[in-house]
Amino acid sequence: MSIVNPEEGWLATANNLFQDPDKPISTTFSALNYRYDRVAQLLATKEKFTADDFKKFQSDTHSLRTDMVLGRIGHLLSDQGIEGELKKWDMFATLDSKPAAFFKILHRHLARNILSTRFAPERLDKYLKYLSYATLKIVDSMIRSDKYLTEEVVRKALADAHSEYNGETYGDIEQLKMVNLLFGGKLPSWLGLDTATRPTTHCEECVCVGVRRDK
Repeated sequence: MSIVNPEEGWLATANNLFQDPDKPISTTFSALNYRYDRVAQLLATKEKFTADDFKKFQSDTHSLRTDMVLGRIGHLLSDQGIEGELKKWDMFATLDSKPAAFFKILHRHLARNILSTRFAPERLDKYLKYLSYATLKIVDSMIRSDKYLTEEVVRKALADAHSEYNGETYGDIEQLKMVNLLFGGKLPSWLGLDTATRPTTHCEECVCVGVRRDK
C-alpha cells in the first residue's frame, strides 16, 4: 500500500495490518488495530508536538478494547463494588488500577464463554492457552455480534470473573520475570544472573504494549 501526503499530515503504524486487502499478506504477524487507533487519537489532539509529548505517547496505557467491550456490556454491570468501579474507570491500565485487573480477567472469561460455542471443551483449553493476536481479533469481532454476545454469556463471564478476582491491582496480576538468556535461560537461579519478577503494564491493545513502571 502506498500513501503520499495524507490529509491528516502524518503517517503512523503500530504493527497493525496496513496493506491493500486484495493483495497477498506480506507479514506473518500483525497486531490488533487498537494501538494504531489510539495513536491516531493522540495525534489528532493538536498540530505540533514536543519530544515530551511523544514520550507520553510511547507509555500510553489507555485501552480502546475496554471502550468497545464496555459499550457492549456496560448496561449489565452493577453500580456497586468492582463492577461499579469498572463503569467509572478511566480505561488506563496503570499498575495500581483494580478495574484494569478485573477487566483483564473478565475479558478472558468472555473469550472462553464465547469460544465455547464453537469449540469442544478438550480443544477450547488448548486454544485459549495461546491467546494470540489472531485469537483475540476473532474474540473481539464476536463480542461485537449479538449472535455470540448474549446476556447469558455476559452474566456467566461476570460470575466467573468475580470467583477469580480477589481485589488485586493490575500490577499484581501482570508480572514479568526477567531471565538471563545465556544457555537458553536455564542457568541456576543461585548464580544471581536473573532479575526479580517485576510488575509490568503489559497490555496488548495499548500503545505501550508492555513497559515496566515503578508508579
